[in-house]
Amino acid sequence: EDEAMLAGLLSFPLQEEVSTPGRALTAAETHIIFDWDDTLCPSSFIADVMRMYAPKSAAPGLVKGPLRSRRGMPRRPPTPSLPKDFPCYAALERHAGLVERLLRAAREHAGRVAIVTLAERPWVFESAEQYLPGLNLADLLEELQIPVYYAQEHTQTASLKLAGVQHKDECINFKSNAMAEFLQLNDSSNSTRSLSGILNRDGYFNLLSVGDSYIEQEAARATYKAVATDRDNLSWCKTVKLMVDPSLKQLSDELESLLQNLGTVSSQQEDIDVEVLTPEDLKQQLEKLSVSSP
Repeated sequence: EDEAMLAGLLSFPLQEEVSTPGRALTAAETHIIFDWDDTLCPSSFIADVMRMYAPKSAAPGLVKGPLRSRRGMPRRPPTPSLPKDFPCYAALERHAGLVERLLRAAREHAGRVAIVTLAERPWVFESAEQYLPGLNLADLLEELQIPVYYAQEHTQTASLKLAGVQHKDECINFKSNAMAEFLQLNDSSNSTRSLSGILNRDGYFNLLSVGDSYIEQEAARATYKAVATDRDNLSWCKTVKLMVDPSLKQLSDELESLLQNLGTVSSQQEDIDVEVLTPEDLKQQLEKLSVSSP
């Protein structure tokens, strides 16, 4: 009987010590994905201000709805950066600094960080250049090695098809596809390989998604579901859903709360779903998580 038990144990592949449950998460095992509009960039605020400030020249790309700039539309001519007498210029400048600090903090707490947006290329860099004064986003993302994924450009991967990850909402599918691409889940060398098998050798898997919509929440859960098969004790999915249509101050306050609590939230070994209606709500929920952290 003992020999049979020993043979059974030896039939499992040996794993490195880092894969043993009970230890702390490492940054290399953590992946953080940010949305762009109304998550990092105050897009709704800018759209509202631009309509009041320059009604005849609405801000490019700022279209209400989940697909703010649809693929296939002709490129809009670029507009100059905001003049310093633009309403709330100083507040936008401060917010731009918050975006940089948050991305730097995310990179410290995660081995990999990405921005995944439903907008049309090159909206992320274009909007940052025009509406986030003082932030050189292109240089920052290059320094931090943070890629930008335009989700509409990503078709469903073989791995997600294999895992049965398909949603009736096209936007969720777009984002799931892009997230899977970021996480390198489409194993082109063997499309029948299980996702859990791809990641088992890497120890823990820890995913944190931050966005202002249920789209990011559901896309992260769908992608995580594909990864987490047979990994109940080794993987966690965390989603933070920010408020909808925030003012500039509200979004800045949310980023402040994220910045102060990002390390604690991302390192917890449990699934977390945070959904808020106000910045104060976010602050309270994140602080509560931090207090309860061991």
